[in-house]
Amino acid sequence: MGAPQRGNGFRTLTEFDSTIYGAGHLLATLDFPAGSLSASERSELGGAADKQKQTRGVVRVIGHGPTKTSAADRATTVARELERLGVPRDQIFTGSETASGPTEVFVHY
Repeated sequence: MGAPQRGNGFRTLTEFDSTIYGAGHLLATLDFPAGSLSASERSELGGAADKQKQTRGVVRVIGHGPTKTSAADRATTVARELERLGVPRDQIFTGSETASGPTEVFVHY
């Protein structure tokens, strides 16, 4: 897919169309400081990456944080880990919201 890549290099949520990618399944909720993931969070992301590989779906990551920058950093940290775990970059959509709450990872298939 030749989708445009901006900012962090991953596809943006504005490019995401739920009518194309199917129902979303929440597979991970991560509450971590920007830039760091614990071993258990990495394991949780491993499960999400495995599900993406099994279904050939797409992954939607929504980072939450007190500032736009911290929320975006959290989404990027998670997306990079998913890519490291074998999810193709063009199958990852990232976005952020300035709000409290965990970073959420959905797989759509």
